[in-house]
Amino acid sequence: CIVYPGESGSGKTQSTNFLIHCLTALSQKGYASGVERTILGACPVLEAFGNAKTAHNNNSSRFGKFIQVSYLESGIVRGAVVEKYLLEK
Repeated sequence: CIVYPGESGSGKTQSTNFLIHCLTALSQKGYASGVERTILGACPVLEAFGNAKTAHNNNSSRFGKFIQVSYLESGIVRGAVVEKYLLEK
């Protein structure tokens, strides 16, 4: 489990996207499967619906997410589950 705490605008979302990219790239073994492309493509879709402009950040995440990536024994990405959490009132 990796938790990204931090203040608004500190780069938590960008760090998460970078980590997901690294975790999927490690399993590619020279090629990108449809599963990996789908996982990488999910983040921008979530951001399109869950981000907003604020006084301090033009693309502020207004939600939290839990991402669980599962692997086959061979080290290839099997799939992922993304749960979103709306934390605002």
